Amino acid sequence: MNKSTKEIINRNIIIIFLFAISPSALAINYYFSTTGSDSADGHSTSTPWRTLTKFNTEFARLNPGDSVLFKRGDTFYGTLLISRSGTASRPIVIGAYGTGAKPVINGFTTLSSWTDEGNGIYSKTLICESDPNMVTVNGVNTPMGRWPNKGWMTIDSHQGHTSITDAELPFSPDWTGAEVAIRVSHWIIDRNRIVNRTGTTLNYTSFSGNEASDGYGYFIQDALETLDLFGEWYYNGTTFYMYFGGENPDDHIIKVSSIDDLVRIQNGSYIIFHQISLTGANSKAINLQSSSHITIQYCNIDLSGADAISGGTNRVRVSDFLIIDNTSINHSNNNAIVLDSGFPNAIVRKNTIQNTGIIPGMGGSGVDKYTAILIRSDGIIIEYNNIINTGYIPVAFYGEGSIVKNNFINNFCSVKDDGGGIYTNGTAYKEIIKNIIINGIGASAGTAGGRDNANGIYIDDGGTNTLISDNTIAHCSRAGIYLHNAHENQIKNNTCYNNSYSQLLLVHDNNYPDDPIRNITINDNILFAKEVTEYAFVFATRVDDIDLFGTADNNYYARPMDDEKTIVTWTFAWGGVLVYRSLADWQSYSGQDANSNKSPSSVVDVYDNRIEQNPKSIEKVVTIDDAYIDIDNIRFEYNASGENRVVLLDEPYINIKGVKFTHSFTLSPYTSMILMRLCNLN
Repeated sequence: MNKSTKEIINRNIIIIFLFAISPSALAINYYFSTTGSDSADGHSTSTPWRTLTKFNTEFARLNPGDSVLFKRGDTFYGTLLISRSGTASRPIVIGAYGTGAKPVINGFTTLSSWTDEGNGIYSKTLICESDPNMVTVNGVNTPMGRWPNKGWMTIDSHQGHTSITDAELPFSPDWTGAEVAIRVSHWIIDRNRIVNRTGTTLNYTSFSGNEASDGYGYFIQDALETLDLFGEWYYNGTTFYMYFGGENPDDHIIKVSSIDDLVRIQNGSYIIFHQISLTGANSKAINLQSSSHITIQYCNIDLSGADAISGGTNRVRVSDFLIIDNTSINHSNNNAIVLDSGFPNAIVRKNTIQNTGIIPGMGGSGVDKYTAILIRSDGIIIEYNNIINTGYIPVAFYGEGSIVKNNFINNFCSVKDDGGGIYTNGTAYKEIIKNIIINGIGASAGTAGGRDNANGIYIDDGGTNTLISDNTIAHCSRAGIYLHNAHENQIKNNTCYNNSYSQLLLVHDNNYPDDPIRNITINDNILFAKEVTEYAFVFATRVDDIDLFGTADNNYYARPMDDEKTIVTWTFAWGGVLVYRSLADWQSYSGQDANSNKSPSSVVDVYDNRIEQNPKSIEKVVTIDDAYIDIDNIRFEYNASGENRVVLLDEPYINIKGVKFTHSFTLSPYTSMILMRLCNLN
């Protein structure tokens, strides 16, 4: 972190502290309450203003150091238009007063007085700023109606990016005017408007220009004919329809996003948002355009139709030093935080980001959608965040000198795949340090086949100059760490455990033939393949050049179920020679890893004490000293917090290095340990 960044952080902390203890120290305070009046003076809690219309009028008159305070427990409908700036020493604060829940800036319209259209469908006239993309039924984010209700239909053939043909497409309905969601690739779902149909062919207008793929999937949505399950909905521009079946609409709370953006900031600076809730944005909860030194802290952002926080630049002004701190972001249908290259030195820290892009067809078209944090700027710090349930990539970052560290990432690539918990490419220097990444799911449904494909850390085509150090990656459906056509990278002190294909995967293929695997440093890593279907290390190249990859030493390549097949090399992939190797074979073949180790001991067959009851109960176990390791009882413990964690043990265990633990052990912040239980041979 550079000096100016630290100064901004310290300044904002001091200002919020002064604001909390003495509002009068920050020049003029203006108050808002839903019981107030826009004809009042707004200068005290007894004479507050009432509406966001008044806010937008008066905000244009604010001076640096002024504050606008909303009453806790109140909800205000509309958009905050930020049209003034503070200064470095006197920022403008938008905050809360009173007691109770954070005040809410709301973009939802709650529907009532429905019209019965028959067949379980009800309607309501509704005016929205644009077609709604966020609807809740009794508080639950609910997608529009779709056909089929689950899964994907299959594309038999296609013409460029204008039509798809499916022999199983029924001749009715017509579907003209509806939307077709197309799984273009493992990492893209496009939403396209159907122009007409000819037989079993759908002709459409593409919003991204991506060509469809034969054998991939599609479904149809945004049409009245799709409504046949409770909660499914459709909007035709003036009327909102929902299927209730035999349910009474008055027994349910239905909210529709009718406001596009809840906060718009353009060409502003030195604005602090503190303890504000934003909910029900149809597009963006906070829309930042060319605005610098903006701080969003201790806020809640929920149920955004597209992005929770979206930052763009009009090429006139750089939006530097954005801070997003201690904020909860939940249920964003597209991305949670997306910042373009005009946001250098942004800090995203101590936030909880959940349920991003988890509904297929409700996110945006093209690449970089369904992602929790997507930042293309230089000098970014992403740290101490909890990122849980992400449809595609939890963290994608690309800028020079950017750091992703001490984050907890859990459950990702559930809607799209061929992604990673942390993803990057390009030549900029970057660091990925001490992150805990678990449960990369993978989502191969709707593709032409193949395995689910989620990686923990993914350095993609042409990716260079990345330090990958002290991370823990476990339970991903493909690889723990995956380098694809990448070079000049360091892989140090990482623990990869129980990732379904390989703990470390290096691949050079024809996608980027001029980017071979070169100058890679692989030192002091633990690569633990728990299952017999997993490998510690897989290396595939398009030619016979594996020995040129770089250097490796002091690693642990563990595959205790079969240490003779720990490492896989594959030259002239994908039709060439695939060889399964022990560590000794790899050392001889590569000339590397002279000081590296395998599992604590070899696997042998022994009879356990159940042999008389079950003659087939011969088990594979690992022997060590006068005991054996119970392969079926391996403990994986991690600490995804900033404090030490003590782990209690009721039986003796050893770690991969053979260190024995009897009663307990302590995990430092953002570290992990793999333990194997010791049992007596007698």
